[in-house]
Parts: sequence; C-alpha cells; structure tokens
Amino acid sequence: MDHSVIIERLSIFLHRQYNCLKDIQQVTMDLDNAIERQDGYSAEIILDERQDAMQKLDQARQELRDFGENHPEVQSVINRLILTDPDNILIEEEDEIILKTLRLKNIELLRSLKLQDKILNKKIAKDQSVY
Repeated sequence: MDHSVIIERLSIFLHRQYNCLKDIQQVTMDLDNAIERQDGYSAEIILDERQDAMQKLDQARQELRDFGENHPEVQSVINRLILTDPDNILIEEEDEIILKTLRLKNIELLRSLKLQDKILNKKIAKDQSVY
C-alpha cells in the first residue's frame, strides 16, 4: 500500500476518534446541565447516550487496530506514529505531520474529558467521590 494512502487512511481513523470524543464531550456537558437542574430522568437518558458515544469511540479504535492487523505494512506506521508517545514521534515524511497533529488534538480533548468526568463525579458523589 502506498505510504500516502496509509497516512490518509490513518488520518481518517484519527478524525473519527476525534469526532467521537467531541460527541462524548457534548453529552457530558448535557449530563452536567441535567444534574445541575436535578433532572434525574434526563440524566439517565443522557447517561445512555454517553455510553453509546463511548461505544462508538471503542469501535473507532478497534477499526484502527483491525486496519493494522489486516495490513502488516501499516502496523509499523501505526506503531511509529499513533502508538508512540507524541513527544517521541519521529516524522519521516512531511505528510506524517498531520497524524502527529491529530494525535495531539485527541490527547488534549481526552484530557479535557477526564477533567470534566472528575468534576462531574465530585458533583454527583460528593463525599463518596473517588477523586
């Protein structure tokens, strides 16, 4: 498979993951609003929506793993550009920069989601929070 095609396909997988993370972020904000309004019924529905969004993210991640497993020439690119810590990524060709940029965006969004979850958990659990 041509290197530029591999990079393009991998960027599509990373964009898909980013979109899933954005969906989770939006649903998490909706959940926070429902909790602020003390609307338990809406919160339950939104929790189901959030679970669905998280399953879509898992599916997107699995599709990336499958792509690597089904195309051995792709696995080394995945290992080097997607599974490596972003600070240690070695860019060999100019078109690979997009993958590092997408990885950094995904990582930042995931950090933001973790912070949202921590705050939400404290609101819900109060003294019984795991945080």
